[in-house]
Formats: sequence, structure tokens, C-alpha cells
Amino acid sequence: MSIPARAFIGAALSCGAAWLTKTALIAANGGTQTDGGLIGVLWAIGMLSYLIASVAAAVALVHQQPLWQRVAAAVVTAPLAFALLNVVDGIAQSAYSRGGWVRDEVALVLVGTLMAAAAMTLLVRRRRSLVM
Repeated sequence: MSIPARAFIGAALSCGAAWLTKTALIAANGGTQTDGGLIGVLWAIGMLSYLIASVAAAVALVHQQPLWQRVAAAVVTAPLAFALLNVVDGIAQSAYSRGGWVRDEVALVLVGTLMAAAAMTLLVRRRRSLVM
């Protein structure tokens, strides 16, 4: 497994863990504290991990290409990943009609879960290929 693929797995798991823990903490306090303190730190860890995982995934997809293409993929991917998160957030907020803190967290839960699931899928495939 390439270094970018390993970086993706670590960052994607970190993203999922941070954003799901953030949402669980907000739910535990009844939605009264939705930012600041530990919740803010978990958001920042999740966002940084999300961007790192996105860049690592792009570089892993083009890891056999020339260096300039890998660099271009890395440079282009971070802003695209941020834009994609905003699109998912807009769609999720329009689909979830009820107000409150849950509406604000739906996109992070979706993206965090998808990132963690993608990382776990890669880990399972890697283990199966090592066993066989």
C-alpha cells in the first residue's frame, strides 16, 4: 500500500472520529453548546483531517503518474474538497427541514461517516489481500 493510501486511511479515520465525537458531545449537552472548547477543537481536527484525506486520496489515485501531476492533484484537491463539503452541507440542510443544531451537523455526520467507511473498506481489502 502506498504512502498516500496509508495517509488517507489515517486521516479519514481521524476525520470520522472527530466529527462523530463532536456531534455526540453536542447531543449529550442537549444542543446548547455547539461551538467553542472541545467541540471547536474537534471541528478543526475533523476539517484538517478531511482535507488531508482528500489530498492523500487524490495523490494515491495518481501515484504512478509524473511528479507534476501528483503535485497538481494535491493543489487542486483541497479547494475542491472544501467546495464539495459546502455543497453537501447545502443539500443536507435543504433536505433536513427541521431547525436546531442537528440541521447544522448533518453534513459533518454524513461526510465523516463516509470518510471513515472508505478508510475501513481499504483496511479490510488490504487484510484480505495479505491473507490470500
